[in-house]
Amino acid sequence: MREDYEILSNLGQGSFGSVYKAQRKSDGLICVMKIIPVNQMDANSQEDSLNEVKILSSLDNLYIVKYFDSFVEENKLYIIMEYCEKGDVSKLIKTKPNLLKEQRVWEIFLQTCLGLEYLHSKKILHRDIKTLNIFLYDDKYIRIGDLGVARVLSSTTTFAHTVIGTPYYLSPELCEEKPYNVKSDVWALGCVLHELCTLKKPFEASNAGALILKILRSSYPPISSMFSSELREIVRLCLQKDQKKRPDVQTLLKRPGIKEKILSFGLQIPEKSVLFTVAPVKIPISKSIDDTEEEKSIQVVKKKFTKSQNTNSKKVLQKPRIRKGAPQNSKKPNCYAKQPVSSRPKQMVKVNFDEEIKSVSNLPSYKPIISKSIEEEEPSINEEPSYEIISSAPPPMPMLTVNTVQIQAIMADSSSDDQSYHSDDKELFAVREVDEKLERTDNLRFKLQEIERNEKEYQRIIEQRRNELVNVVGIRVYEELYDYFREKYSSEKEMNEDEQEAVQRFIIDKLGDPNSEAIYGMCRLLNLENELLNCKDAAADIKFRML
Repeated sequence: MREDYEILSNLGQGSFGSVYKAQRKSDGLICVMKIIPVNQMDANSQEDSLNEVKILSSLDNLYIVKYFDSFVEENKLYIIMEYCEKGDVSKLIKTKPNLLKEQRVWEIFLQTCLGLEYLHSKKILHRDIKTLNIFLYDDKYIRIGDLGVARVLSSTTTFAHTVIGTPYYLSPELCEEKPYNVKSDVWALGCVLHELCTLKKPFEASNAGALILKILRSSYPPISSMFSSELREIVRLCLQKDQKKRPDVQTLLKRPGIKEKILSFGLQIPEKSVLFTVAPVKIPISKSIDDTEEEKSIQVVKKKFTKSQNTNSKKVLQKPRIRKGAPQNSKKPNCYAKQPVSSRPKQMVKVNFDEEIKSVSNLPSYKPIISKSIEEEEPSINEEPSYEIISSAPPPMPMLTVNTVQIQAIMADSSSDDQSYHSDDKELFAVREVDEKLERTDNLRFKLQEIERNEKEYQRIIEQRRNELVNVVGIRVYEELYDYFREKYSSEKEMNEDEQEAVQRFIIDKLGDPNSEAIYGMCRLLNLENELLNCKDAAADIKFRML
């Protein structure tokens, strides 16, 4: 409850209410208290505030501001959240006289990517990514906060249509009132990365019309060459005008070298991230007692067998023979001198493997494989039958006899066969060409139907925007504004500051005040008309190809 917290200082304004630094009395926890006056809000704003509570309470990620509690007292909604003592990234940029170091830029960007990846995996669009909503928890870690305008989608491919967000970070599809999905958060992420590298917003102008025009043309100042080419390439990819060519957050994280950067900076990869991998654990396989004893027994058998073989391989000297009746101590004759083993018959020692094995204890199932001598002759392999060769009269070979009459007939009909073969081939190719043409026609017809649906949708939105402007400024002023803006904004050249001020003076002369809403509405109307013309050109091209 409110009395459980003590307000320490005012931190500023949030999406819908005031934000304070507070302390919980029970344990002294420093936290953020957002107070939203529910009774002063319309039904949609109340729903958005309750939506922030619902979303925050369901999130659990290192790079998202943590939710603690929420309650309602005296028509006020209180949301208690995690406090980030180092402020936000916008404050960091304003206090830096020089450019940030590239490592610090990477740290903030990669942590923001990991936080956005978690939100998008939960089918949540943040819809207001900017430097003011990226908070510095300490000198290293950041937190994404202010989810007041976030939206939960029914699926990751669902598109939202409500125009939400800070104008400097609006994506082209939002400016043109096209459907958008998670790629709009990626555009805002690219704007944040560009701002980290240059300390300035990529799209700035003196009025809303010029700002929208810059965003639609994706015209932004280049990044200093002191930053790596990889960093500049990511900015270019995130700020692609066509959202289909823009990568999602997971694609950015899977780029070569990104995971290595995260680990080298000492950052944590959440478990549900696409980069998270579990190191394989090696489980030692312990041998059973029976296997160990059998192994020892085998070694004993091998040792005995080796010993017996070594004994047989030694040179054995024959004992000298003595004649009967000869004196025992007489000198041995020369014929009994030592002779080399090779000249005497070898004494073969027969090894009985069965007895050797039985002498070994604890060997119940071991049976050595002993190659037996081949006593019987192996069956002979079937050989090809032999033929009796007679030199004077070789056997006739009817399979090789040549039928000259048949060959002449074949040679005579070869031209007709070739013609029939080529004619069949031509018919086959003709059928294939017809099938491919029908397939291409079906694809073109499908594309044409899609373009015609978009064309009708653009016509409906254009008529709606035109009626809104006419109701605000009147038909006469609308026609003057339309002609003036058509001339100024149809040029491919970017408007300078003098031309922007001229547009502002024209609005003041016609409407009496610098009505930025009229400029914004007229720019959107002109862009919708350009898209309608592109649809008509594409439809005409497809119809021509279908002829």
